[in-house]
Amino acid sequence: MARRLAASLAGLGVLLLLAPSPATAAQKTLVDARRDAPARFDITTVRATNTTGRLTVSTRFRALDGDGTQIFGFSVQSSDRSESYMVTAVRRPSGRVKTVIDGTAPTDQCTTDTTWSPRQDVIEVSVVGQCLLPGAVRVTTFVGAGDGSYGDPSDFTRGFRVPQD
Repeated sequence: MARRLAASLAGLGVLLLLAPSPATAAQKTLVDARRDAPARFDITTVRATNTTGRLTVSTRFRALDGDGTQIFGFSVQSSDRSESYMVTAVRRPSGRVKTVIDGTAPTDQCTTDTTWSPRQDVIEVSVVGQCLLPGAVRVTTFVGAGDGSYGDPSDFTRGFRVPQD
């Protein structure tokens, strides 16, 4: 009987270790088609983490290049589609990055933190503040040449739902 109890407790321990933690429940990863855009614009995966205090979108590329002016962005839409905002980050050839938020949510009450890492093929943008939308959101990303006033997206992802912790 003691062996059965020990085996049951060990099995329960394994299940608890394998169960998703609350931190991962607010995270969603989208795998995008490869080779559907030039390498520097080819989005391969997007991981969005949506907590009550921060929304972070981390996007991996096939071969993110540091040359030329490039724009990356994502839209965020509330579950009921009543509010939304767009985050755009423009990287200049000098490496300087400027990130802007615009939309129907109170975007002036938010700040951003952007990391543009061509050597790691990753762009990560976090939004913090009062413009964050409550509950699950729908995220769609895009990337392209240009500074936001010209050019077309070279690659974009379908929208996907990201739960909130």
